[in-house]
Amino acid sequence: MRDVPIAAIARRCGFTNSSYFSKRFRTMYGLSPRTWRQMSSGERAPSYVEGQ
Repeated sequence: MRDVPIAAIARRCGFTNSSYFSKRFRTMYGLSPRTWRQMSSGERAPSYVEGQ
């Protein structure tokens, strides 16, 4: 599923709006779908601290 766009996953789950899917996902899991995907695949999550 790593190569499947999040919008496609949203549609498969019955969401017609991928933004709404992302909002609901964040509410349920405390992370955006992108961040969850990065963490579950072992990728380093993006750093928002200046200089890193």
